[in-house]
Amino acid sequence: MANSSNNSIPCRVCGQDSRYVFTTKVMKKHDVKYYVCDHCEFMQVEEPYWLDEAYASPINLTDTGIISRNLNYSVFVSVIISLLLDPQAKYLDYAGGYGIFTRLMRDLGYDFYWQDIYTTNLVARGFEYQPDMGELKALTAFETFEHFVTPMPEMEKMLEMSDTIIFSTNMRPELVPDPEEWWYYGREHGQHTALYTVNTLKFIAQKFGLTLYTNGGDFHMFSKEKLLPKVLEIGVFNKLLQSATNKKLLQEAYKSKPASLKNVKHVLANKYRERLYGKYVWLQESLDGAKQEELQSLFNSDSLSQAFISLLVQANYLQKSFVVPTLQSKTFSDMLHMKQFMHVD
Repeated sequence: MANSSNNSIPCRVCGQDSRYVFTTKVMKKHDVKYYVCDHCEFMQVEEPYWLDEAYASPINLTDTGIISRNLNYSVFVSVIISLLLDPQAKYLDYAGGYGIFTRLMRDLGYDFYWQDIYTTNLVARGFEYQPDMGELKALTAFETFEHFVTPMPEMEKMLEMSDTIIFSTNMRPELVPDPEEWWYYGREHGQHTALYTVNTLKFIAQKFGLTLYTNGGDFHMFSKEKLLPKVLEIGVFNKLLQSATNKKLLQEAYKSKPASLKNVKHVLANKYRERLYGKYVWLQESLDGAKQEELQSLFNSDSLSQAFISLLVQANYLQKSFVVPTLQSKTFSDMLHMKQFMHVD
């Protein structure tokens, strides 16, 4: 434990010196020192001696957003899985709490499983992860990264299970907030020991050979897969749907001369849906080089993160249009599965 207010400790992300920034009261009783690394911008607490007490209740009492968060993220993740990954693959909710997210995703039709060494699985029982289940296409880890005392070993552990991690954690502002002014320190429960900026996530991504996709706020994804073309395609798609100025381009692409922009959108939406499930090639393949370049120019001013944000902004529309009609909920089949273990009719 640090003994003076002007010392430094090794950064638990990059290993360089992490400088002392302040001491504040945690759980109304512990005077805890916080440190920031000027190299990777990771913020950490001193050696957290209070964690046994902090995790007496694994889900802290102030987490009143647990239901709304899981509902929102289920929409985001369903779109990401169906448009960027594989809707038929297996997935794991890492540090999955009470099993809420696993249950929601299974209700949507995805083959999700639960794991959490600290919390009891209440609503996804029977779908606990086993190491012999085979390949996992991705892990989800919501409101988990800020709990990591040692983030890099945790990253190694997760990447041994999957090449893609979809996660949430709130980004620390560039200027270190006063402990009285930023709720995400979690001082009342003492469980948040690690705080990140986008630059911290970029450092972690580079260290492990990953691509970072982030909305810059609370929702992020690491992946070894080359998802950039898919993200950009969806970004172009969203721009085409939103812009009336592209009517002529779309008319030429489909050679259909529809009577209205509404019809153009309808044609494009159908073509895109068919393309997602392998029935047709996308419109770019029907355009000559000049038109392909024109189409790409609609989106080339946006960064990868802006493309990812565009995807999330459109998540509710995309889910209703492309995701929900294609999958069958596992709610009823899971009930039948569990009945076999209960020996009831």
